[in-house]
Amino acid sequence: SITVSTAGDVFLMRMHGGDKNQSVFNPQFGKDFNNALDYIQKQKGKKSLVLTGTGKFFSAGLDLKYMGKDMSGALELSKMVSKIYKRLLLFNMPTIAAINGHTFGAGAFIAMCCDWRVMRKDAGKICFPEVKIGLNISEGWRELISLKLTPSTLRTSILTAKQWTSSEALKGEMIDKVIDTNNDNDKFIQKCVGFGQSLTPLAHNRENYSRLKMDLYYPAVNGLN
Repeated sequence: SITVSTAGDVFLMRMHGGDKNQSVFNPQFGKDFNNALDYIQKQKGKKSLVLTGTGKFFSAGLDLKYMGKDMSGALELSKMVSKIYKRLLLFNMPTIAAINGHTFGAGAFIAMCCDWRVMRKDAGKICFPEVKIGLNISEGWRELISLKLTPSTLRTSILTAKQWTSSEALKGEMIDKVIDTNNDNDKFIQKCVGFGQSLTPLAHNRENYSRLKMDLYYPAVNGLN
């Protein structure tokens, strides 16, 4: 459900799990995600990471089927992804979310954990749907998006479940860049990898790079514990 490839000094981590490549987070997908990060983290040198999805989805968030109608699996999945958020937030190299398609719920949080967010023009929507599905946001999750989003974008996202297009997300400072490749996703990924390559020199001291992220994101990391 996760494939890792390299282009120069850039790791391309592609999510393609489950039905229609929705890459929803359940225990197996979480395990695969962590295994991919383990592999990347072991490689030495100045590196960067580009995280992307497949087809129409970046990630559709938590696996609602696994959670069940009574939401009995929600706590288990929420604990699992909280650990992944913390790990990605402090990852010891520059990280880029290459948003190729729909990015919902936990998928949007995963994108927020990356240092930069780049979205393909008109490629799906970004949405935090908690108000529609009856879930609240725990302390660590709240701190995470409070650090990454402006107050007005945060309020609109959480209290209305707005589905943000690429241009709206850029205007709301939810993402850093929109790339128009006329729906050519391969070209989009190439450009994201090129951006990642330009950031690799920053990872000359990867231990310190992770420490700096801890300095920046401490309230979120502390809440996610």
